[in-house]
Amino acid sequence: MKHTHETLDIVPPHADIVLVGLNPTLEAVTQKAVFCNNNAFWNLLIKANVLHESILKIEKKDRAKAAFEEQKHSTWRVGFADMLPVVVETNSNKVVIPCHAARDFIENNENIKTAKKLVLMGQKVVDAFAKEFQLKKWNQLSIENGLKKFDTIGSIEINGQTIEIIAVPFPVNNSIKDKPSIYKNAIGLN
Repeated sequence: MKHTHETLDIVPPHADIVLVGLNPTLEAVTQKAVFCNNNAFWNLLIKANVLHESILKIEKKDRAKAAFEEQKHSTWRVGFADMLPVVVETNSNKVVIPCHAARDFIENNENIKTAKKLVLMGQKVVDAFAKEFQLKKWNQLSIENGLKKFDTIGSIEINGQTIEIIAVPFPVNNSIKDKPSIYKNAIGLN
């Protein structure tokens, strides 16, 4: 596993929502093209009312720029960033999160500090933030009708601003059902 110092941050100032992943691929950083291999991520954000369907008319490799940099295709100011820099490892279970990664992530990105909500995508990201900021951990999420309830896990105060921290499942490649409703309800975009 090899770390580089290249990161993927496409975060506007004063974002309403910043989607936070674990780590980008080198290709994603180079092209600023998150989730450009299929439509699953983009369809999820459309069904959750985060983005408009118009994003699907944009070529996959250009969607992140259109959605997060140019701020087109949404009613909200939406950003995307990965907590870690590039980790050359395709299996996220093998990615080791360095000590203070969540704190460094926030401290090294001025636009993150002005966001209203950070939406942490997946267990590793949630648990890294929980450990450093005394938030609810993934395994502490409540269970309703036999399913995890994804929701706000706490807040962080930075420079007098409170940022709501929300836990959601990773958007693709897992068996959690009805992710669009989970995202919509957790983020509060009903």
